[in-house]
Amino acid sequence: MEVQPRYINMDKIAHKNVAWIDLLSPGENEIALLQKEYGINHLPLREITVETPLPKIERFENEIYAVLYFPIFNPQKRATEGKEVDFIITKDVLVTVHYEPIAPLTGVRNTYSNSTKDKDSGFSDTTAHLLFRILSQMYAYSLRELSHVKKNLDSLDEDLFDRNGREFARRILEVRRDILNFRRTLAPQRHFLELLELKSSDLLGRKSKQSFEDLLEAYDSVWGLLASYQEAIEAIHETNNTLIASKQNDTIQTLTMLSVISFYLAMIAGVFGMNALYEPIIGTPYDFWKIIGIMVLVTLGLIVFFRRKGWLN
Repeated sequence: MEVQPRYINMDKIAHKNVAWIDLLSPGENEIALLQKEYGINHLPLREITVETPLPKIERFENEIYAVLYFPIFNPQKRATEGKEVDFIITKDVLVTVHYEPIAPLTGVRNTYSNSTKDKDSGFSDTTAHLLFRILSQMYAYSLRELSHVKKNLDSLDEDLFDRNGREFARRILEVRRDILNFRRTLAPQRHFLELLELKSSDLLGRKSKQSFEDLLEAYDSVWGLLASYQEAIEAIHETNNTLIASKQNDTIQTLTMLSVISFYLAMIAGVFGMNALYEPIIGTPYDFWKIIGIMVLVTLGLIVFFRRKGWLN
């Protein structure tokens, strides 16, 4: 009796002559199934066995192989990370591959698994509409992911003038890192979406052009919001640097005034400490207190001078 292989890392949804196969870290059994039952070229199948470090798009005879990265916030690390999703696109089969669970992809899969009505709206005669729905949901998720960036920006803005300097600087760096990771992950995608449109027009049909334009609009919405957040964090960063520089200047100014006062007091003490034959005040009644009085007067005079110059608040 032949033992059937187990496909523990594969989910399949079929509707309207279109199949969506979602793979999590595919193994040899899954690769063999895709090649045997769906006739997918062995070249893209060889690619999905390991993670790909950079986005890419390749056109084969009957397939398109695309690697895209999407920004996903990791609450444990408090940072945004780029997560890889591979797509193998044929006319009637769409394969998605990822190497760890990805929330928006799981959400789309669960929606189509549990609702026939959603299947009807997500599937059509080719894989084009399904691909667009998945990518649209990924970009919609990216928009929601940016909400935590906005929350952090609002918190920084509120605390800007009432802050713990070192802790506040750390929070700024965390938000800047988050925005940088978002931008680095999303930056190549407009170019790759345009390439995908060019390479897939004959495979997915001319009607896919409008869907690609909608995808580019969704991408531009995320990118535009990200650009505004980038400007906001840079403005907060510059303001914080200005406040730190101002505080440092105040500190240096205070130390300078103290050094000037100390210099004059030391000079007075040095003058009256000379072993000269004839010295004023020295040897007269209350000479010590007279010298102290001179020092106090000099100190008060310098303070009045500094205040008139506006160096003392």
